[in-house]
Amino acid sequence: MRVVLLTHSYPRWPGDFAGAAQGALARALVRRGMSVRVVVPSEDSAGRAELEGVVVDRVRVARAAAEALRDPDALAT
Repeated sequence: MRVVLLTHSYPRWPGDFAGAAQGALARALVRRGMSVRVVVPSEDSAGRAELEGVVVDRVRVARAAAEALRDPDALAT
């Protein structure tokens, strides 16, 4: 089974607090034998990397879009 997680926050390195819940979920799915890919926006850099067995695609977004993603009230308007 393949799983894609689309999220606004995901750990950048092992032990990073940002997106820790999504990181734990992704690692648990990998341990169960599933293919997991995470797509997360990034202001700084784009690219694909593997973090603790999970493929992470960081997609470059404009600063204004990134700020809107972090502010739930901005998305509601």
